[in-house]
Formats: sequence, C-alpha cells, structure tokens
Amino acid sequence: MSKFRSLLIDLKLKIKHNKWPFIICIIFWAIGFVYYISFETDENIWHLIAITTGIRSSNIVSDFSGFYQLMWPILIEVIVIGFIFGALIEKFNPVLTSKLMAEKQRNHSVIIGYHHFGRRIVEYLQDHHKPYTVIEENEEKVDLLISEGEPVIVGDPTDLSNLESAGVKFAKEVFLVVNDVREIIVVCEKVRGLNSKCSIYTRILGEGYSEYLSREPFNALSFSTSKWALESVREWTIGERGKVIVLGRDSLAQRITEYLGREQQRETFLIDPIIDASFYDDDEKITIFSDNATILNAIEEHIDLNTVSQIFICWKEESEFSDSLNLTLHFHQKYPNLKVYTRIFDEELGAIMKKFGATIFSTSQYAFNKLQKHVYPDSAIKEK
Repeated sequence: MSKFRSLLIDLKLKIKHNKWPFIICIIFWAIGFVYYISFETDENIWHLIAITTGIRSSNIVSDFSGFYQLMWPILIEVIVIGFIFGALIEKFNPVLTSKLMAEKQRNHSVIIGYHHFGRRIVEYLQDHHKPYTVIEENEEKVDLLISEGEPVIVGDPTDLSNLESAGVKFAKEVFLVVNDVREIIVVCEKVRGLNSKCSIYTRILGEGYSEYLSREPFNALSFSTSKWALESVREWTIGERGKVIVLGRDSLAQRITEYLGREQQRETFLIDPIIDASFYDDDEKITIFSDNATILNAIEEHIDLNTVSQIFICWKEESEFSDSLNLTLHFHQKYPNLKVYTRIFDEELGAIMKKFGATIFSTSQYAFNKLQKHVYPDSAIKEK
C-alpha cells in the first residue's frame, strides 16, 4: 500500500469519526432545499442549488429564509472548512491509522506476536485477502505494516483495551504466538472474556500448560514448534553414531539433548552459559558445559571435534545469526565431515547456511505448514 493511499485512509477514517457534524450539515441543507423548492418562484434546479449553497441570495423574505441564509455560511465555515484545515494541519499518525483500521475488522483472525512465525501467518492472510489484525508490543517489528496502513495495534496484548481495539470480540480465531507462558495464560483468559466462541491457537511450552489451556473455559488448541522441529531431528539421527553437540538454551535445544542422550543413548554435550547443569545430573550420556561457546576455539577446549558426528546449533535470536554463520563456516572449513544442523527461521538466510554444507531446520515456513494441518477446518489459514 502506497504512502498516498495511507493518507487517504487516514483522511477517510477522520471523516468517519467526525461524521455527525457532516450529517447535521447535510440535513440542514436538505431542509433548506425542500423549503426553497416549495416557495421559490424560479424552480430551476441549479438556481435552487445556488441559493441553498450560499452562492446566490433568495428573493423570499421570511424568518426561515433569513435564518437559513445566516446559519449556512457559519456551518460551512465551522464544520467543513474547519475540518479541512484541521486535517491538513494535524500530523499524519500512521500508528493511529493502523489502530483505526484494526477496529473496523470483523470475522477476522487476530495474530498476537509478530516475529518470524507470526509474520508467516500474516503473509498468508494477505496473499489470500483474508481480514486480520496484529497485536505487537514492539513497534519496530511492525513498522512496515504500519507504514502501509495495515490493521495493527501497538501495545501490550495483556491490556484489555488493546484486545478490544483489535476486535477480539468479533474475531473468528486468535493466534497467540508469543514466547512468554504467563502472557499466554493471561491473554487466553481475557480473550475468552471477550469472545466465548472464537478458536484460540497458542504456541506453548510444556505439556502441563497445554493440558490446562485445552480445558474449559479456554478450549485452546495448543501446539509446539519445537516438537515439530524434533520430528526432523529424529529423521536425521537414524543410524547415526558418534558424539553430538547441542548449542542453545531453549526448549528445542533441551528436547534434542534429551532425545539423543536418553532415547538414543549417544554421548551428548549441551553447551550454553545459562543452562542448569543439575537438571541432568542423573544422565550419564548428557554433559553440560556452562560456556558462551560462540567461536570454534571455545568448543574445541571442551570436546575433541574429531569424535563428534553431528552438531545442532539451536540459537534463535536474530542477534545470534552472525555467530551461527561464523561457526558453520569454520566447521565446514576445518571439519568437513562433521554434519552441522543450524536453526534458522528465515529461508533466505538459510540459503547462505546451505552454501557451507549446513542443514537448516525449524524454519518459520516449516512450522507454518505444520500449523496449517493442525488448525480447525474453518480456519482462515487451513491448507486447501
């Protein structure tokens, strides 16, 4: 959507929110037109329009005609000209425009959280011309949507007023794809308070939370992107031997570590500065190194990489992409037989990793495709 179109939308929304003064002005003109068409001797339509719009004076001498001729210029000056000058002087506010667009949505999808995964949902809805609104606390993440006049609410999704502005009451479904468990539970509760019938899809960490949210009154359909990613890991590790390294700290890194160490009984090393090593004290096959191992030398200090067959880089922050790229390159150069699996959400960035012999996983597109199979048949993103 162009900047000019966004300005037109902004002007249209301002007119809509100030419609009653214009309606009063039109009603007053219509009364005057009916009066003059009844009593004016010259019944030429253009003559009557000229009189009622103040271009010409009427020959009728009456209290109403005098009142009309006095009030009409005042209404035009105060309502019409005043609005035009006010709209021109008032600074264009794209955030407000996006909010007003969001408030207009009906029978739509609400996406709460706009990162890689939320972006995939929005792109699909846009491509298929489906109505939606986005709620995102970080304005920088949605600045492009806002600049295009798309329906966006910038603010805390746990704030009831933001959920109301996003039209949750009239939504057909809500996709809750934030990473904070507390926030997910709070938002689910407030969504159900506004809308008891809409479908709720929520990414969740931990089976206990998933079971809790699936019950009344939430009836949320939970899913785990890390669980889906683990399906690929299972395929890649069939028949593999040798030691394994996992770099990362989130649920996916822990799922991979526990699967390889406990189920496959392979010697597995989990490296991260904030992992609680005591959690794996009873696992003979799992070793924890509390280290920020973002360079090759740091990893080599802990493990002989010649004994390692696979390494999973599970970092997920955009700021960590350069470290992932750097490590992948060095592994490719020094240990060409080592199989490297790198977590990348963006397929475009993943193409760079593939040039260095890495296999990418947990992409947002893969997770979105899995979600399409997971949602209810009436969902706007259901795979056709």
